[in-house]
Amino acid sequence: MSVEHDAVWYEKLNSRLSGSAGLEYRLVPPEPLKDSDAAAEPNDPGSYLSSNKEYRGHSFRSYASQIDEFPEEHFDIVLIDGRARPSCIRHATSRLKPGGMLVVDNSDRPNYRRALAEVKGYSRMSFRGAVPQLIGWSQTDIFVKS
Repeated sequence: MSVEHDAVWYEKLNSRLSGSAGLEYRLVPPEPLKDSDAAAEPNDPGSYLSSNKEYRGHSFRSYASQIDEFPEEHFDIVLIDGRARPSCIRHATSRLKPGGMLVVDNSDRPNYRRALAEVKGYSRMSFRGAVPQLIGWSQTDIFVKS
């Protein structure tokens, strides 16, 4: 399963993926925030917010919780490289099998520290390298569930 928030990217990729056996590709756009959620911070895994200014005032609760439709210890690998990553991290950890891998792109960003500190019972490997799109360096972490 793969979850996408951007309708334009979804349509572009979905046309290329149609007919791929066993692949489920979902479009789950963000929803307007309720007033009670307006004071939340994107680094809080319970906020379902993105730090991207384009999505200010929107919730990614439905997007981040798509994985909850699957039983615990269902996946061998989960890759997190989208919006509301702290929330996605929190939802993903219980869905990985023992020996499963949680891959978090750009894991060195300060907004993800709080959520990554919650990842318990995993070994962690960090990979740092140049990122042409960002014109700089970034890190990807792979957590392996014990």
